[in-house]
Amino acid sequence: MLASNMFAQADIRYEAENVVCLELLDTIVSAGRKEEIVDLLKEVYSERFHIPAEIRVDYKEPDRTGSREYDEQRINRRSMRSLRDGQDSAGKRLRQKEKRRKIR
Repeated sequence: MLASNMFAQADIRYEAENVVCLELLDTIVSAGRKEEIVDLLKEVYSERFHIPAEIRVDYKEPDRTGSREYDEQRINRRSMRSLRDGQDSAGKRLRQKEKRRKIR
């Protein structure tokens, strides 16, 4: 999933005959997953399109608005998780309370 997000945010341009330039966001994650993405692209070009492509990777600065949107999404996911956990916890307490009532 992470690699697909990185790929979605990347820019691709074609140089020369079989040269594909992939411009990834300059992040630690991109550097760590670079080989995974390059291998996947080579496989796709080779097996699907029968093109022996050379993949070159460059890096670009992350867009500040994009990282802010990402941070907001991450915070929203955390909030939703906390809400869900709180609801699960409240439901569990209610079930335990009802269980105790039935025992009496």
